[in-house]
Amino acid sequence: MRRELFIVTPKKCIFWILYACIMFSAAYSLFGISLSTFYLCDVLNLMLLYFEAKYIKEIKNRCAPLLYILIALLLILMVGAGINFVKPLLVFWGIRNLCRYYILFFGVILFFTLDDVEKVIRFYFATQIFNTLVGIYKYFVLGLFSDDFGGGIFWGGGGLNPFCLLLLCFYSSLYFAKKTTFKKFAFIIAATFMLGAMAEEKMMLMLAVLCIILSALINQYVEKGLTVRKLGILVGLLLGFVIVINLVDRLAPDMLNILFNKKNFMAYATATFDEGYRIPRVGSFQVINNLFLRTPIKEWFGLGIGNCDTSAFSFLQSDFYRAYGDYNYRWFTNQWTYLECGIGGFGLYVFFFVTLIITLLAKLKRYSNASRPYMITSAIFTVAMIFLMWHSSAIRVDTAYIIYFGMAIGFVAMQYDSNEIKEDC
Repeated sequence: MRRELFIVTPKKCIFWILYACIMFSAAYSLFGISLSTFYLCDVLNLMLLYFEAKYIKEIKNRCAPLLYILIALLLILMVGAGINFVKPLLVFWGIRNLCRYYILFFGVILFFTLDDVEKVIRFYFATQIFNTLVGIYKYFVLGLFSDDFGGGIFWGGGGLNPFCLLLLCFYSSLYFAKKTTFKKFAFIIAATFMLGAMAEEKMMLMLAVLCIILSALINQYVEKGLTVRKLGILVGLLLGFVIVINLVDRLAPDMLNILFNKKNFMAYATATFDEGYRIPRVGSFQVINNLFLRTPIKEWFGLGIGNCDTSAFSFLQSDFYRAYGDYNYRWFTNQWTYLECGIGGFGLYVFFFVTLIITLLAKLKRYSNASRPYMITSAIFTVAMIFLMWHSSAIRVDTAYIIYFGMAIGFVAMQYDSNEIKEDC
């Protein structure tokens, strides 16, 4: 028994990475412990890659389109790096920063069962209780607001947003499918909107509303028929929306002026700040083309993977970042990825997400009621993550393993259910 504790398995690697994302984030946010602890996830990820190398054929059988898109993306990255004569070390670092999460994504699909998924979700649910308490303490006791507030136990919105949205998507789908209690569903909604308001995460609040609506609509589409319970849920959502508006108005009144005023919202979306981000969220590609990608070749292939990157290690810091790092393009996934990968690379990057959504929703009716909530969760969550690309770099920071776990659980459910409905596939 003791010997088994020290045997490294792919499943253990995944669990450790997903738990480490929470523990290391809390350690940094609450106690200032260095983010270098996240390099442990790289070690675990390399071990997981070693295990996965034996199952390439199995990955192809379960999600071939996604594997082919990833291969095409890697080829585009190599071409872009070659065209721009990017140093090999920077290429390695750039691929690590962009593609490390795919290892966990395919690992979850290969080695996890639904029981494993539920273990992680239960841990995250307990974490959200602690996260909410920390958030309340920071806001009401310490008087920390906006940037000073951070993201509860996370150091910012990059960790808070996907974490809250994943739990919201999961428990929304479970509740609409009658697989969880109203208490849990209500707590997750309250925690999401409270933390979003206290951290002034405007996009998170908008995406939370979108996720709940999509979950309700997709479940209605799958089940069909209008029941008293569904009418009750609809009324409850409307009342909840009113309560949320009042909560946001109380905690962060300026947010409503931005969210519900078209002029103010567009001003927010296209704003630039010399001391902050100097390329706007909306319309950034044209600005980047005018400033940095001035030829058709560069527009299609970018400046090369790793050529706009940086690190705490000086030998992994690019010349481009030294010159233009103050533009803070690394704060936004779309800007960072487009700069390095161009239209071709960024297009394939987004296409991976889109294909995942289409695959899950197209096959939804083939699977049993037990698997559908997981598939709906992954599909809706991935939609939210596409929007988040234009808002932050959440999909490319250290906690992004949580995101790719959320995207993968729908495929775990499909595999879990495949024996029961083999004749329908």
